[in-house]
Amino acid sequence: MSDKFFKACKEGKVDEVKKMLSSSSLNVNALDKQSRTPFYIACREGHIEVVKLLLHDLRVEVNKANKGDEIPFYIACEKMHLDIVKLLLNDKRVEINTPNTFGQTPFYIACRFGHLEIVKLLMDDRVEINQARPDGFTPFYIACENGHTEVVKILLRDDRIEASRPEYNDATPLYVSCEKAHLEIVKQLIACGKDINLNAKNYEGKTALDIATRRSRESRGEYETEVEFNRRRTNSLAIVELLEAFKENEDEVRNKVRKQLGLPSKTFSFFFFFFFSFFSPFLSF
Repeated sequence: MSDKFFKACKEGKVDEVKKMLSSSSLNVNALDKQSRTPFYIACREGHIEVVKLLLHDLRVEVNKANKGDEIPFYIACEKMHLDIVKLLLNDKRVEINTPNTFGQTPFYIACRFGHLEIVKLLMDDRVEINQARPDGFTPFYIACENGHTEVVKILLRDDRIEASRPEYNDATPLYVSCEKAHLEIVKQLIACGKDINLNAKNYEGKTALDIATRRSRESRGEYETEVEFNRRRTNSLAIVELLEAFKENEDEVRNKVRKQLGLPSKTFSFFFFFFFSFFSPFLSF
């Protein structure tokens, strides 16, 4: 019966799954060759009605991982099954910070692939948003490296984010953003108001400005298209100009960039906060 149960879960056949679950002899946690349970398969394939049925059966091991130590919640996040992720988040039995073999948590994988809606959903107090891989790569770092600007914006709004935390080679998110010539992310880092240390050095003693300068001068790479080369060179030159100006006058450049991005200046934000903190007891609406 296990093979039929697997097939029904994989194909989302709700009535068949319901019928087989009524059998006390059914092994609901049977494993396939990749150590995946029927519950894992249903989460992977996005069959929410099957997932609901399995969650209501107390025999189902909801955190059983596959050979790669990926739990069902992880695969639902990776495959961007938003409704299933919501469902699992509301079940207290579900582990939400368990990493796979490579140390990648569900939140990490969502940031890595730029799954914006999943990231928004996981901005929860229970989620360890700075939990890093063994090599020091945090979810924020990988989002910066992969150029997921919208994800970076969301993460920077959270006070918990460690925006300057380096990986094992001492490269910071700012450094890798400069290395990859992600101009818009560099702007976000400058504008955010968090502690962004321009003088931080990687294991080779190079700063973010050093790598941006080098990338602006490099010739076209062997596997780089003409479009990619022009984008990288143009962005790198703009990054160098931005970082040099920021080094000279942080406040002025930060406010200028914030204005470009449609954000209030830090001066205005402070005044707004001070005004309402001081006068709110006297105001009536």
